[in-house]
Amino acid sequence: MIRRRRAAAMLLLVIGWTMTGTAPVRAEDPAAPATLRLDGAVEHAKTYTIDDLRKLPAAKENIVFSTGRGPVNASFTGVLLWDLLSEAEVGGGHGAARTDMLRKYVVASGRDGYRVVLSLGEVIPAFGGEQVIVAYAQNGAPIGGGGGALRLIVPGDKDGGRNVRDLERIDVREAQPGE
Repeated sequence: MIRRRRAAAMLLLVIGWTMTGTAPVRAEDPAAPATLRLDGAVEHAKTYTIDDLRKLPAAKENIVFSTGRGPVNASFTGVLLWDLLSEAEVGGGHGAARTDMLRKYVVASGRDGYRVVLSLGEVIPAFGGEQVIVAYAQNGAPIGGGGGALRLIVPGDKDGGRNVRDLERIDVREAQPGE
């Protein structure tokens, strides 16, 4: 069973590596204060601290999802991913065509190298409208512990595979022709 889990974790890591084209980056100091870097195909890249995120409008999601350790039924509080992307001006300006927005995707990375991909269309309110959040609290308490200080939460997923623990980076990319 442990071998299967390790093999599955390695497969996800390799998939993330292949999809992003870069090797996982690991933090030098695991005790360093949690920050979140948002960059890539945005007008204004930014690094957020937890205090920065707490100053933004809060969103709360009650979710249930499955994990390898059993079901999770929890309330997460944080900032809508769409709000952060809007602040970074992911849309390419007021005159950008809708199709330009739909060509973009988000790569969310944890400090352990775990990565997931979401299409921008999933989080745009006028399209998929998923209330994806960058959570800093679970059930009213800071996340902390082995899960890191920040976590990407994708409500509606039956499995928690796209919920990134110890979130450290959100990279917006644009699909190239032929991809």
